Amino acid sequence: MVTWNFAAVWDAVAAEVPDRDAVVCGERRVSWGELSERAHRFGAWLLEQGLHAGDKVALDLPNVPEYIEVFYGALVVGCVPVNVNYRYTADEVHQLVDDSDAKVVVHTADVASTVARAVKRIQKKWRPKLLEVGEPYEQALAGVTLGPENERPPSPDDLIFIYTGG
Repeated sequence: MVTWNFAAVWDAVAAEVPDRDAVVCGERRVSWGELSERAHRFGAWLLEQGLHAGDKVALDLPNVPEYIEVFYGALVVGCVPVNVNYRYTADEVHQLVDDSDAKVVVHTADVASTVARAVKRIQKKWRPKLLEVGEPYEQALAGVTLGPENERPPSPDDLIFIYTGG
């Protein structure tokens, strides 16, 4: 049985070439070492929020370095990344987040009101926690402690949700 996932592969790359660029987005550059550390911090934050392996994490993000950090970090702890097209309307975001049972939605400031309207309509006993990229996201990463309790062996059964349409 194969025992790897994307997070395990990216961890191996980060261990081998930590100073090489992993993400280049405009003027921003993130090394493999930085990407791995930030992804593991995000995964630890998810655990602190009470998420478990198999829980969904929606990414309502454009092409920004945080997209890959959140995707990678979710996989580190066995959560399921759920891609959300950042151009979706509130109705479309609601449908996707509600249908996927996402426990967290990470988004940028420019879609914050769309995401808030979408999540407000969810008719469950709980609603997903919202985390905005920028200062709230940076505070979330800075506020966690990394340790062995945040580690999880990769599983070939880990999922990635990709919804299409609109």
